Amino acid sequence: MSKTMCLHRIAILQRIRHRHVVMGRYARSDECGAIATETAFLIPVVLVGIMMFMELARIMLTISIGSTAMDAAIQSLRREDRLDVDSVKTLVAERMADRRYSYGYLDPDDIRIEVEHFDSLEALGGGQSVDDRAASGSAQGEDDDAIRASQSRPVWSITVDVRKQYITPLPTFLTLEDAFRYRFKQVLGHLDETEGQESGA
Repeated sequence: MSKTMCLHRIAILQRIRHRHVVMGRYARSDECGAIATETAFLIPVVLVGIMMFMELARIMLTISIGSTAMDAAIQSLRREDRLDVDSVKTLVAERMADRRYSYGYLDPDDIRIEVEHFDSLEALGGGQSVDDRAASGSAQGEDDDAIRASQSRPVWSITVDVRKQYITPLPTFLTLEDAFRYRFKQVLGHLDETEGQESGA
């Protein structure tokens, strides 16, 4: 009788042990499944973050190089003898796309330029000129003479639109355009004068 009871207890203990082993396997399987699910949700978020960082870095690079290239191209115009709207537009486009100015980053197709030439600041701003203020009795002698002289100088307005393609598929997923644009603008005086004239003034 005691032997039968012992065998019965041993059988019960083996069943309990078997159940513990099976439950442990299920627990490990559930843990692996949870990790796989979390990873599946996390990977797209990480990829989106990486693509956003790449696009923002490219935009900042475009702004930096575009600004540097435009400044250098405009400064080089002061060495030219005669300038008109078409020549300024052509020269700025060519020099901004030149490797010496944009380090090969900008292509001619990336650049769109608009150039406007005004006879004076008054024509550019459309505001009240010194002559108008003098007629209304608000002129101030020598100060207004200096302002009048500065307003009579020609003024150039140069606007450059730079367009660059995105390098990741993220904008497509967000239903954006396939490229971003950034606008640079400078208003310049004394562009028609040579360096000798400027230094002698």
